[in-house]
Formats: sequence, structure tokens, C-alpha cells
Amino acid sequence: MAQHPDIFIPDAKELHLFDRQPQLRPDPASPAWQAYLAHFAGAGGFPLRGEATVAYTMLPLVQAVPERIMGHLGPIRLIYLVRDPLERIVSQYRHARRDDPALPPFEDWVQTPAAQRGAVERSNYRRQLQPFLALFGEARVKVIFYEDYRADHRRSLAEVCGFLGADPAELAGVPNPEVNRTSEAAVPRPRPGAAVRERLRQQLRADTQAFLAHHGKPADYWPSMA
Repeated sequence: MAQHPDIFIPDAKELHLFDRQPQLRPDPASPAWQAYLAHFAGAGGFPLRGEATVAYTMLPLVQAVPERIMGHLGPIRLIYLVRDPLERIVSQYRHARRDDPALPPFEDWVQTPAAQRGAVERSNYRRQLQPFLALFGEARVKVIFYEDYRADHRRSLAEVCGFLGADPAELAGVPNPEVNRTSEAAVPRPRPGAAVRERLRQQLRADTQAFLAHHGKPADYWPSMA
């Protein structure tokens, strides 16, 4: 999206203002707010600007993010990228294992209270998104499915442009990058056993099926949750 001439996105990813500042208030003089604005110092000529921080959807660990966003930025538009829930948990484990090689094997890790709250719950997309929908309204929240993006990234980018009011033709020639290949390459992909897969399926399936149905996807769109 940063390649679009009307869209400014800072070079830094994961700015974390709205998840790491629980006492944040709409105060123009706040050092945290000023540091956040500094990332957009070059955005003056762009009609659209945005950032990407996945930790803004980390219930129950992080609360009141939608309220803090609304208080500082008003009724903005939000883009929520989702993927197969089990694959998302596996990917999070690989990132965590890259940073901490002493982390236990996946099948032990995923059963810990910390992983249940910080990883499994993050794959409950319906629950994560509900507070944003309640505050911003469904018309201001765009859900993009990672699998659709990988299959036809130009169509997904065109959908996002339409949602933002930007000309999709400006991104028609943008190539499809290999996402996360470098960051995960150092950690072998775990292969969860049938028992662990079934346990996660039972935890997430009901809300996942409701989420898929709401967005017009078939029940078997994500095989791990079918």
C-alpha cells in the first residue's frame, strides 16, 4: 500500500502506541503522542496515511484499543488481515521461537496459559474484531483474507483501495512479495499432532464458522477449522 502515490505508511512497522499506553489520553502535548506523530512527519502531501500494528487485536491481554484509537484519530478506516487460525498460531510460535530458542516444542507451548491467552485467543477473529465493529461500525472495517491475497493479490489490493477511496489502478503492477519468508526461515515449521489440532479446532471452530459465514466464505474455507 505504501507504493500508492496517495498513501503514506511509515517505514517503521508495529508502532504500538494504542496497545502499550494504557493511560493514553487525547493530549497533544503527550510525549507518546508526539513520538507517534513523528513517524508521519513526511505525510503532509498525502491524502491517506496509515500504519500496521498487529498487537492492536490482542484480547484479552490488551484492552480498550478501539477506544484509544477513536479518541486520538476519530472514525478512521481499519483493515484486518486474517488467515487460517491454526496457521496463524503456528506462525506466531515460529516468530517467538526465533526470538527465544529455549521455547518448548509447539505442542507443549500451545497448552500453556500464556499461549492460550496470547496466541490461541488471537486466532478467534470474531471475538477480536467485535469491539472495533461496535465502536467504528462495519462500514469502516475491511477484512482481507490472507489466502485470497496470496491467490490474487491485485484483486485484494483493489478491494483495499476501493475501501480507502484510492485509485486501484495505481497498484495494478505491484508484484506479490513472499511474506514472512525471511523472518520464519530460521525456525523449522512444527507439525502439530492430530490431538493438538483437534483440541484447537474445538476451541476455535464455532466462532470461526460464524466469522466465515458472516464474510461469505464456505465452512471449509480454512480446512483446519472445517
